[in-house]
Parts: sequence; C-alpha cells; structure tokens
Amino acid sequence: MVKSKEHYFDVTTKLDFMEMKNAIEEVKKEVKNWFDFKGVDVEIDLNDKAKILSLSSSSDSKIDAFKNIVISKMIKRGLSPKSFDEVKKEGISRGNIKVIYKIVDTISKEETKK
Repeated sequence: MVKSKEHYFDVTTKLDFMEMKNAIEEVKKEVKNWFDFKGVDVEIDLNDKAKILSLSSSSDSKIDAFKNIVISKMIKRGLSPKSFDEVKKEGISRGNIKVIYKIVDTISKEETKK
C-alpha cells in the first residue's frame, strides 16, 4: 500500500513573455485610434528582464481604461489578467500619472498550499 506522504507534486507557472510583448504592441496600436486618448499623453513600457509593466497617462480614469485594454489583449492571447500586480503609483511631469506593475510569473508557497 502506498502512503500519501510519499507523493508530492510541483505547481509551476510561466508567463509567455513573447505573447505579452505581442499583447503590448496590440495595445499601442489600439490606443492610437481610441477617441478617448486623442491628444492625451499615453505611454506603455514592458521591461521583461525586470518583469515590470508601466502605464502612464493624464488621469486615473485614463489609466484604468488603459489597463482594461491591456487585460483584454492579454486574455485574447491566453495570458492571465492576474499576471501583474500594482506596485506603485506616482505623479510625473505635466500632471500625468504613472502606474508600475510587477509581472507575476511564480506562485507563492501559500498559494500552492491552497
């Protein structure tokens, strides 16, 4: 008889950064055509080595709309919208706001125990 203490499994996750880059490129193209973003400074930057995604725009509502576009493109490419967590929000030049997200591509020990 085999006891359950002898068996274990590893839980892993990995974000496909190529798909993430493709999603970000789609976002850049789409935002240029949105009426809500005409004449508004909008920037998106993905640093795959540091696993950081940053969004900047003129207001919180623009950032939220921007984030929703990112999430929709991620979902279309099979990426989890839970793949990034907000780390910091800061004011930048000309009254714009920058939000920095940490890309999450690992599962914590607490999550794996659940």
